[in-house]
Amino acid sequence: MGAKTTREIAEFVCKTDYKDLRSELIDYSKILALSHVGMNIAGSTMDFGRLVTQYVKGKGGHPEVGVFGAGFRTGAEDAALVN
Repeated sequence: MGAKTTREIAEFVCKTDYKDLRSELIDYSKILALSHVGMNIAGSTMDFGRLVTQYVKGKGGHPEVGVFGAGFRTGAEDAALVN
């Protein structure tokens, strides 16, 4: 690709179609997505994960995004922190 600026990266992404992606890349992306879900589940059972979830839930926030496995929604930034 050789992009040097954010604009060039954005243009590349916008011009890229699903059919342009190799099947190996699609398969690897699926593995990464499943790995992410597994890490969310594992992290939610750990002390640190529970503490962060409780902290974010206590803050409240505009219910934009769901917190994985926690049964509540919060702002995008806080959901990203927990998830």
